Amino acid sequence: MKFAKIFIISLTFSFLITITFQHKIELETYEYSNDELPPNSALWKHTMNLARTPHNLTELKICLMKSFIHDKSSFPIFYLAKFTLFGYPKLVPPSNQISSHYCDDFKIKNGKDFKKLEKMMKENPLNNFKTNVSLSFTYFLTAHQFGHEDAPGYLYFLLEQNLIYDNFLGSIDPVMPSDDFMLNLLTVGANRGSHLAKLLILADTLFCLKSKNDSTLNSKFRKQLKPSFQEFLTGSYLKRSCYECSEILTVALQAGTEALTYLQKIGGQRPSLPSFESTPIEAHESEETTTITEENYSDEYYLLKSSAEQGNDAAQETLGEMYLLGSPNHGVPRDIPQAFDFFQLGAENGNFRSLYNLGLMHANGIGVEVNGTKAKENFHQAIELGNEEAYSGLAILYLHGIGVKKNITKAVEYLEKAAKNGNAEAETNLAALYLDELNNEQKAVFYFQKAAEKKQLSSMFNLGILYMRGIAINATCEQILQNILEVCLTVDKLKLGEKALTNYKKGYYERSLLLSSLGALVGSSYHSKNLDFLLKHPNPKAEVCKYNDAVLCRSIYYYKHFILFDEVDCGLKLADLLYYGSKNLQKNYELSVLLYDKLAENSPEAAFSLSFMYENGYGVEKNLDHSRKILEILREMAWEQKISFENYWPALIAIGKLKFIFFWNKLSSLF
Repeated sequence: MKFAKIFIISLTFSFLITITFQHKIELETYEYSNDELPPNSALWKHTMNLARTPHNLTELKICLMKSFIHDKSSFPIFYLAKFTLFGYPKLVPPSNQISSHYCDDFKIKNGKDFKKLEKMMKENPLNNFKTNVSLSFTYFLTAHQFGHEDAPGYLYFLLEQNLIYDNFLGSIDPVMPSDDFMLNLLTVGANRGSHLAKLLILADTLFCLKSKNDSTLNSKFRKQLKPSFQEFLTGSYLKRSCYECSEILTVALQAGTEALTYLQKIGGQRPSLPSFESTPIEAHESEETTTITEENYSDEYYLLKSSAEQGNDAAQETLGEMYLLGSPNHGVPRDIPQAFDFFQLGAENGNFRSLYNLGLMHANGIGVEVNGTKAKENFHQAIELGNEEAYSGLAILYLHGIGVKKNITKAVEYLEKAAKNGNAEAETNLAALYLDELNNEQKAVFYFQKAAEKKQLSSMFNLGILYMRGIAINATCEQILQNILEVCLTVDKLKLGEKALTNYKKGYYERSLLLSSLGALVGSSYHSKNLDFLLKHPNPKAEVCKYNDAVLCRSIYYYKHFILFDEVDCGLKLADLLYYGSKNLQKNYELSVLLYDKLAENSPEAAFSLSFMYENGYGVEKNLDHSRKILEILREMAWEQKISFENYWPALIAIGKLKFIFFWNKLSSLF
């Protein structure tokens, strides 16, 4: 039986409410079980140990192959498929490799099968597991046939990318399967329990439903593409039936539950990763000599540390947070004792955030024994210094009876004080209390929605639970799907984004492009923007866009993300690409105007572009007066600081230019 949970993801506390899923997606049965466990043989255990330590790569390949045949399991061939697609980053020089002849000497019953696979490996050398897409496709297909849960999702990914990149699958050049086949592939993965397959079904269905809702934009954009892309991108969505939103709500909630469970496991914080564009590439070492290095601290870390050593309480608190959760951006590992020490220093210097964090650590037993008395003291000190967020900390103590007598009324009172200041975590926790302890659905919905508006992940997810329960909320089923997809993509950005960023920094362009493509496939704007950067700055080692047209690839990724989330930046990029066009993406001023007009209310850049289009008569009838009115609105909004003031002078100058053109035209008409 499957369960969904009301999640509260914060360092404060976890409060769970369970309900039973009404049904599991069962679109088509499949012959393989989704309950397969990893092998338990000595051979497999040796292989996994080899993969986690400085290793002899040739031996690791042989171990994976022999384990696959000996254990009759999908796990070894699946790992081999992933290593073949994305490379294996933890390589060491031959002089440091740990060698054993365990796998060489291990005898398997079916030696003929191994010889066939060994021959295949020799014909397709992996060269330290550099990317080999066509070989990985073969391995994923085998893993799928042996029932691995994630293999269908990767096959789906490779088949879709085969339409975007030239010669992607090499000698394997399959005819693009039908939509029904592709969706069935994902259904198989979802029924086996694959998070990736569930996420792809969620993104596919939401894209399908929203494409139909915005059929004007959909059909106009399709017409700008070559016929093969029309069908791939959105053409079929106008012809085939989408899943009903309610049909896949269970799958969405399963994916959301898995995502929030992972976030809770790592501390409940949303990731912060820099873009590729703002990330310098490290000195590139060849794959044969890549070493596992010590943490590479950033310049900002050293500045913070220097400031902290001089007694700066803000720097001490920031370093404490870095060590508490780990900060890949700055090369800082997770180190709870270090975090505690820096918070202690900050607290001694009167930093209220440090006091609050110390209180949380004492209340939750993070790095220290649970001490409710000390936690209460820390929270009160933080409140006295102006940190009203610490009311949430006091609520923990009274909710769970940590160092105080359990008192739900006091817990609610303190949470309401924190929520008054717009604290999204407090709003989420308060909503859960109203729902579970106080049986007040109306107030629970009110606070969940307030927190969801601030993009608080567990509240966005919990609204889906309430919707499924039939509790009235101010949201449609599609909005619920969109919320849950956003929750999942936050985790995807953390898990997949770090890998893509690491590979990019090391100069492994093809790997970073493939990882980013996988993220973009499910609608991640972080990955879409990184792909845009990679495609604008092509590298000889990376995949080449179909027809050697990077603009075409970029427009497809931005279009998909804009349809899914209506994100302003993606819509603006798409409008700009349509304005300039390319060999295989026809210019379309009319569609650019449509997008600029749609985005102008929330984007000064779009408003400037829309004014430009009216000024020159691109895609619309030339109208200088309307162009000027758009700029006047921009200028007023900048003056009133409803948008950034930096837009004021450009708008004023553009208005002056239009006035000059207007009077010049008048003057010219007199002669």
